[in-house]
Amino acid sequence: MKVFISYSSADEDIMEMMKKSLKKQGIESFTAKHDIKYGSSQSESIKDAIKNSNAFVVIITRDNPSLSAAQEVGFALNEDISVIPIVEEGAMVGFMLGDIAQIRFTRSQVEKACEKASKFISEEIGEQPEYIEKLVDERKRIEDYEAYGFNFEKGDYISGSIHSDVPINVYIVDNRNLERFEEEDEFTYEFEAEGITRLSIDFEIPKTRVWIILIQNTDREAANVDINLTVESE
Repeated sequence: MKVFISYSSADEDIMEMMKKSLKKQGIESFTAKHDIKYGSSQSESIKDAIKNSNAFVVIITRDNPSLSAAQEVGFALNEDISVIPIVEEGAMVGFMLGDIAQIRFTRSQVEKACEKASKFISEEIGEQPEYIEKLVDERKRIEDYEAYGFNFEKGDYISGSIHSDVPINVYIVDNRNLERFEEEDEFTYEFEAEGITRLSIDFEIPKTRVWIILIQNTDREAANVDINLTVESE
């Protein structure tokens, strides 16, 4: 995750506080002072950095208005990037920031304002990590059927492949329907693939509950099935 910090050159002390506070949260930042390479176009470097940022912090103080900061704010808003203004009490903000919630501070509260902004970015804007877990990775000899049960959360994403040397049926059902299947009654399924020997699965779990991945052999011979499935969750 990266945050662009926009500021007046007269407010470098506040910029440094903001940069330090973001670093404590494990967040990378971009500033004109530290990150523009010699010999490169400053305006293009700034535009590229804003485009590649997850959030945009602009520091506005009472005595140090910055024309370049106003231009950078406009560019960030145009790129639909979250803008967090840190504004000194008594400072004037441009019309573009008039409808955006601001973190206000006095000179004695600068550090606290930076910490508040960093925490907000980390908790509200930060990318949530995704976790990929192996569900099944085995070769299974199936005479009748095999059922794999897992407790999934809504939005979990199952992916992988199932290969068999004879035709099989594959279903994904909630645990309430497994008993109906075992009793050879009509059952409800969310995913169905019948009479297949090779299958790629991409399935998003619709509800939080126990779900069954059901593999049924439809041949008179035993099926040798290679099962490789993972789940991706936030």
